[in-house]
Amino acid sequence: MYGSPKSTAQISFDEFILAYMRGDTPPFANVGSQARFLEPRPNGTKIDHLFRYEDVHGWRGFLQGRFAQEITFERLNVSSGPAPELLQKTEQRFRSKMAEEFELWDSIETSS
Repeated sequence: MYGSPKSTAQISFDEFILAYMRGDTPPFANVGSQARFLEPRPNGTKIDHLFRYEDVHGWRGFLQGRFAQEITFERLNVSSGPAPELLQKTEQRFRSKMAEEFELWDSIETSS
């Protein structure tokens, strides 16, 4: 996607979050709302299990119990480079503006 309007190749994490919070969200930051994506549907369909991405032990344990067998995963598509950094003032603004997203995040139980 390098060179396309959706590319984040030259965008820092801080710049991405600032763009995500804008009213006129650019294509590279137009990822929607996790909280809204996970809302129950009018027909009653709703999620009944939710795991944090990094809670590998939690979702692997769930799947092993569900399928009654050991499950292993290969690590693929691992990002290279430094960990994303977010300025404290950006994080404070993000937590305030996207409180619904953080309420969802905080509500997820982890296995650790």
